[in-house]
Amino acid sequence: MPNAKSWRTPWRAPSSPRTPSPAPTSGEALARFDRLARIYDLLPIPTQPDTVRQTLANLDGPGLDLGGGTGRFTGSLHAERSPRVLADRSRGMLARARRAERSVAPILADGVDLPLADASVGAVTVTEAFHHFAPDQEAIVAEIARVLRPEGGFAV
Repeated sequence: MPNAKSWRTPWRAPSSPRTPSPAPTSGEALARFDRLARIYDLLPIPTQPDTVRQTLANLDGPGLDLGGGTGRFTGSLHAERSPRVLADRSRGMLARARRAERSVAPILADGVDLPLADASVGAVTVTEAFHHFAPDQEAIVAEIARVLRPEGGFAV
């Protein structure tokens, strides 16, 4: 299974001059997601991965599932992409993603300051998470635009 260290090319250097923005999710919300992680994949979520996958099918390059939690949909949404990266702020969700049998590289990352190089991602998905990004949705969309290749795609 790939991991964050094995995906070196598109990563920004830690000495990047960018300044992180305030966290988009409160500490209480993160703690709640950490607690939910063990049962999260059992919850009914009205996502249609086939529709999203078809929408992004003709795009090349790495896939990023931002706010992807346990990785429940990451593998299916980005089936044709390599590498597949799942970025989330919940350590509990990422721990579940790491234990799963998915070819996904989970990284602890904030959507307003992704540790990815400019124009390094072919497709970005945000599945059932965008509403959790308030009040920083505008900053997160700007960050997605920064890491997305010019011919890339973004699906919410």
